[in-house]
Amino acid sequence: MIFPEVRKMARMTFRSKIAVVLAGAFSVVTAAVSIDWSAIAAADTPRGRQDRIIIAHGADNLPSRTASDWVTYADHVVAVTATAEKETPPAQSELDLGEGLIGRAVTLRIDQVVWSRADAPKAAPSTWVRPSMGWQFTDGDINNRVKVAKADSPRIQAGHSYTVAIVWEEDPCSPEGGQWRGLGAGSTVPYDNNRIGEGELEGRERTAEQARQVLDEGGPNIGLKDEMAGKDTTHLASALMAAEPDESRQFAQEPAPDTCT
Repeated sequence: MIFPEVRKMARMTFRSKIAVVLAGAFSVVTAAVSIDWSAIAAADTPRGRQDRIIIAHGADNLPSRTASDWVTYADHVVAVTATAEKETPPAQSELDLGEGLIGRAVTLRIDQVVWSRADAPKAAPSTWVRPSMGWQFTDGDINNRVKVAKADSPRIQAGHSYTVAIVWEEDPCSPEGGQWRGLGAGSTVPYDNNRIGEGELEGRERTAEQARQVLDEGGPNIGLKDEMAGKDTTHLASALMAAEPDESRQFAQEPAPDTCT
């Protein structure tokens, strides 16, 4: 199930519950997630709800801002295209409550392996079905929905391409023995038209020129995805080959369950 946490939280308020679900269900954050509710403050019409997006904020799973972060923690960097997506239905407890989350399972085709670490535990996959953020529904109607996206990160939408730094995470409860996941918000980057930074971000279209403006404006949070804006994977591969890995740090992980259900 993509939303196992929901079944444990029937008595939580929806705003608290959605924060925990976003943290656990999408494998993109590990700390508490806050919701930017101002993002849905526009006119409450069916068309308006379709155009609005809830922005979730949270901590990254692993460091993902710099080239050193990527080569320290990633097993592979791949260029992918989202070819299909399937809705993941909400839990019964959410349906009973009348509000909750509808997830998505997005199928990614790996178009190119841009970079790999020499001691990667597994070869890069040819396809990857990735849990991704979907929609919030309210008023007891699953069709009364608003998109959800993670701040400064793509939603991963069918028809768009991306570059992603991925790592294999062992999971004894998975039929495959583990799962692929991204490092964090900085490790998934739009890549439409073979131009880094161009494409879908937070559920909206962005040009490479707009992505480049972030680098031009500068600031302390400039990272690899900003430095690569407008370039292709050849330049990205060169940057990764030249990067020096940092000392890998161990980050807290949830303990493996005693039993798998």
